[in-house]
Amino acid sequence: YRTTREALADPDAFWEAVYEEPEFRKEIKKRVLDDCASGNPERMYWIDVPITRKGSETSFITAKNIPIPDKQLMISAVWDVTDRKQAEARLRESEEKYRLLMNNLPGVLYKGYKDWSVEFFDRKIELLTGYDVNEFNARKMKWSDIIVEKDFETARDHFVKALKTDKSYLREYRIRSKT
Repeated sequence: YRTTREALADPDAFWEAVYEEPEFRKEIKKRVLDDCASGNPERMYWIDVPITRKGSETSFITAKNIPIPDKQLMISAVWDVTDRKQAEARLRESEEKYRLLMNNLPGVLYKGYKDWSVEFFDRKIELLTGYDVNEFNARKMKWSDIIVEKDFETARDHFVKALKTDKSYLREYRIRSKT
């Protein structure tokens, strides 16, 4: 809970020590007490509860209470999930930047393999070829399937040379669209 053991020792002071913001304190206290009073262990599991402190970054905990049968006691397990929550936030931000880049790139971005199969990172290939991106990504089609036959050998030679050197190349050839 990111507070002292002493602050957590008194059950009455616990709520104020842990949850500084009065409205959230009232809400979380009611929820936890109602869940515990229900006697239903499935309700006694709270995920990603924010712990906010003035002057510090919000942290998050997950907690689980396990009632002890025939006793007025519970075992409480609480663990800090702040690192996971922060990693998830960074991942979401990274994915948003990636999508913004992908949606605004004027070209088609893909990962190609030695067997001519390709994996496209967006749907722009559909505008260029008329083929559904999933036909390529599911490897039902290979890029070599749409290269005009007269251009295939030259395209293949450039491809092989790139694989043997720095794996980059620039080439032009014709493709057949679906129509």
